[in-house]
Amino acid sequence: MAGTNILGYTRTKDANRLISSDFAGLSLDNEGTLGLVQQATVNYGHNVTPRFEAGSSELYWLAGQAQGSVQIGRSVTNSGFFSGLTPQNAAQGKFIDFTLDINKSNSGFSGAQDAATSVSANAKKTLTFKGGIISAIGATVATGSLDVSESVTINFADMVGGAAK
Repeated sequence: MAGTNILGYTRTKDANRLISSDFAGLSLDNEGTLGLVQQATVNYGHNVTPRFEAGSSELYWLAGQAQGSVQIGRSVTNSGFFSGLTPQNAAQGKFIDFTLDINKSNSGFSGAQDAATSVSANAKKTLTFKGGIISAIGATVATGSLDVSESVTINFADMVGGAAK
């Protein structure tokens, strides 16, 4: 697709396809894909502290242990609030494992995806999170959109990328 467009830009190749949320699925404790997820945000990192040496301009980095969190927002179904979650297990220290998969999703709400429509991505089609514990839950009622939604924040210890399961 070479050539100059009306604004004077030249593109030398076709645009690559981005992966849309239609092909993403989030599951907790391998219990199947969570339905009606409206948004999910994952953060993972570690503290990095600069250290300096007296009498020198040298800079050293002190790296801490990694940790992360995920915030999930979803619409509430007739199953009630926090269906598929057990927030009371947080006080008992029970860990949650969860997976974000960008291969294909069959949530039961938007129709099944078959193997022919799976996304072609690199080897890291799945992110697995280990050692999670619920740190916050919430609920929202929005009258303008007639929406009842819930949210959960899970803090976790490890994030591992790998091929689809």
